[in-house]
Amino acid sequence: MLFRSDMEVEERWSMIKWLLSEWKTTAEKKLDSSIFEEEVEDAATPLPASSKRVITLGFLESARRYLRYATAASQTTEEGLCQMIGLPITSVRVARLEAVSFAPAYFIAVDDCRIILSIRGTQQLSDWLTDYQWNASPLPARRKIISGPQQVPPCDKGEGEFVHDGFLRAALYFVESVKPVIIELSRRLPHHQVRIVGHSLGAGVSVVFTLLLREDVPRARAVVFGPPACISESLVEEASEVCTSFVNKDDVLPRLSRANVVSRLGVFSKLFSGSTKPP
Repeated sequence: MLFRSDMEVEERWSMIKWLLSEWKTTAEKKLDSSIFEEEVEDAATPLPASSKRVITLGFLESARRYLRYATAASQTTEEGLCQMIGLPITSVRVARLEAVSFAPAYFIAVDDCRIILSIRGTQQLSDWLTDYQWNASPLPARRKIISGPQQVPPCDKGEGEFVHDGFLRAALYFVESVKPVIIELSRRLPHHQVRIVGHSLGAGVSVVFTLLLREDVPRARAVVFGPPACISESLVEEASEVCTSFVNKDDVLPRLSRANVVSRLGVFSKLFSGSTKPP
């Protein structure tokens, strides 16, 4: 959604404060860590929905770092975004800070252990046009990677898998224009993590792009903030393996799918028509 920059920062930092309070509560209870399946230090480390997760200080620090990268994409100059992420301008390998329809603004930066693609959220009219195309479109066929070293043979894995049409168009733009850069950087820096981050519109595009990227860059992971509803139920399991999402309490955007809106409008229509009938 479109906010003033100071409102965006306040909203996002309120989420970090909430996470910190959750971590403190867990620490104060002195729970035995042996009852948890895994302690997670990096917010990009996915766990199945059935797994229990310890919110550690390392997890929160990494979430804050990814949030800083996601927020920096809203800057209008390379100098401004470098100041926000705390890296020299030489760390920014690519930056396109003006968006057009189905091609959000973004930058690629490299720090000491990460290759990060940050995709900007909704900030100008062209972004709204991308948001507005919320029909469901089938995800292109690809080789689906499952947990472990084995891979499913190439076949039509797009059947029954749908994503937000505007985000898919934007993700395909990144496949054409950005994927070759990420592949080359990951080849040159084989020990660096590959992270795709974003907020709002940028979060939705990050999720879809990561699903399309992981065949060529299996270590790619998405860390997203306030992601819109953008994938069908058939993609949830696969997305949970490569995406970590943060939702600020009752934020409506992650629940604002077209199906939900149409359903609610139908309910309101029935209520309204019922209220206008004579007794």
